[in-house]
Amino acid sequence: MIVKTRGIVLNHIDYRESSIIVKIYTENYGYQGFVVNSVRSAKSRQGMAYFQPFTVLDMVLYMKSSRDLNRISEFKPLLHWYAEDIKRQSILLFLAEVANKLLRNEHSENKELFNYLLVGLQNFKSSRSVDNFHLIFLLQMTPLLGITVLSGEELFENMNKVADQLDINGLVDQLLYSPFDNQVETTGDLRYRVLEMLINYFQHHIPGFGEVHSLKVLQQIFR
Repeated sequence: MIVKTRGIVLNHIDYRESSIIVKIYTENYGYQGFVVNSVRSAKSRQGMAYFQPFTVLDMVLYMKSSRDLNRISEFKPLLHWYAEDIKRQSILLFLAEVANKLLRNEHSENKELFNYLLVGLQNFKSSRSVDNFHLIFLLQMTPLLGITVLSGEELFENMNKVADQLDINGLVDQLLYSPFDNQVETTGDLRYRVLEMLINYFQHHIPGFGEVHSLKVLQQIFR
């Protein structure tokens, strides 16, 4: 059937000569895979620009429940990224990799989760400071995934670990209840240690979560 929905691009791989397979978290159908034909061809006006991580699309789809991969008939961008600085690019790539792992088992409509992602990305694009965005974004997503983190102390206790600095617990507590553009001052090392623990938390609670390859890149950016 032909349907219309919004979707958030998470990742893609090349497929055949000029097509791609793209993973998208959709507003009405959750996490889905699609084939997009001829998007890498020289004649494609849109090209690959609209299928970069965290682009938000308005789409017309050919959907069939028996298929693992459906097709995108029409699409137009609602939010896309260009000329971003290296810090913002690195955060986007990191969050897209993590979100792909967190959402790939979410195959049904969840408008609250979709709206959270959408509002978060809109805030990221407009925020002047993004140093804490990735931590806030992931920490505050946990209730929507059924793996709620309520405090820094709980995060560490849940993993049978003890924070060796009260600053770590305090930072988690602040970010759990902060707006996306929170500018609390802290160090890159402290951010990374909280982020590393949060990734470990996801690995423990999300089956098949695996390694996050862009984590080390983010560490270098915030060093």
